[in-house]
Amino acid sequence: MVEWGSGASTIKWLQEMRSDQKLVSIEHNKEWYSKVRPIIDSSDDLANKLDYHFCEPSGYWRHGYGVPAEENPMGLDRYLFPMTKYSTRNCFD
Repeated sequence: MVEWGSGASTIKWLQEMRSDQKLVSIEHNKEWYSKVRPIIDSSDDLANKLDYHFCEPSGYWRHGYGVPAEENPMGLDRYLFPMTKYSTRNCFD
């Protein structure tokens, strides 16, 4: 399964997944990524099921909670399309 944006649901899905299942999570908020990463890393069971990536937004996009700019995809090409021609770098490197 692939998710864009990590959080409490990420942890819940990982807890419910079988050991042969994998979650790819792509996060664009560095502050949030830095909070979730240690939680994942604290459990081998969770970490073994997750392929977690930080894909920094380019240019114009600024993060905010509950503001219109949060829903505007301008500058999120690297996040939304991490492995396509739209990305100037591969977030999975």
